Amino acid sequence: MLIALNAEARLCPVAPVVLGAVASVTLLASRAAAVLVGQWLPLEVIAAAAQAAFQPAKPLDKTDLPLSYRKKIVRVYVACVLCQLTGLPDAP
Repeated sequence: MLIALNAEARLCPVAPVVLGAVASVTLLASRAAAVLVGQWLPLEVIAAAAQAAFQPAKPLDKTDLPLSYRKKIVRVYVACVLCQLTGLPDAP
């Protein structure tokens, strides 16, 4: 996932959210990026971006974990990465 972040202000000026392992090619989650751009990043915005990234994700079949679990993990992973970038302790 690629995100530009002003760490001091927790402001996101640019946010191309690119996901891997959720489609046959990398997936640009444009709706998630739209949620983030120009926003301060409190937990509510992080949760909304994670939900927006979750919606278009279509993890590939034929792996060791169920499709529903792998799709759910997209939301968790995006939220965790954003929380780590902003210094927040917990994902929503």
